Amino acid sequence: MRRLTASSFAILIAAFSIAAFSADPPQPRGAALSTPFDSDGYSAMTRLTQTDCLVGSDIDLKTMLEQVSDLQKRGLIRADVDEAHVKAHAWTTATAVAFKIEPMLVSIVYDSNPGIDHCTFVQTITGLDGKQLPAYGFGLTRALYKKTDWSKVGPADLPSVTDRFQAFKATADHLNQEGK
Repeated sequence: MRRLTASSFAILIAAFSIAAFSADPPQPRGAALSTPFDSDGYSAMTRLTQTDCLVGSDIDLKTMLEQVSDLQKRGLIRADVDEAHVKAHAWTTATAVAFKIEPMLVSIVYDSNPGIDHCTFVQTITGLDGKQLPAYGFGLTRALYKKTDWSKVGPADLPSVTDRFQAFKATADHLNQEGK
């Protein structure tokens, strides 16, 4: 399974020119963030300062495709969807899975780090070719986090309960290709 590495995480920071950190931040630390879905191809890493953070998460398509039945048992992929359909629509499926996991990830980050005021989240997907591409990203403040009941946030709600939600070009390209 390909995991989000520190070097991939550094590339994400540079590639998106995220200004999540204050002008003079203390040295941030990076750490892997464990989730119940690590064995299903999902990985996450955080980079924290005293008040800000960056969370990069990734879904590895190869591992996800090997774990379809487990993801179905966990309710992340519908039980009536067969593996051939998932493979033909892998990016779409990975994006949908990420949208379902994201509220849990947001809660873990904010609940575990009471000093964090603002956080930027970036989701990538590692394709079958091993290339890691950005899928979507958003920002979130603690005030907005507290205002939202994250246990009730569904996949369709994510863009409306976050700041500056953006789907990246790779997502549009793959969704259009898989929709043909």
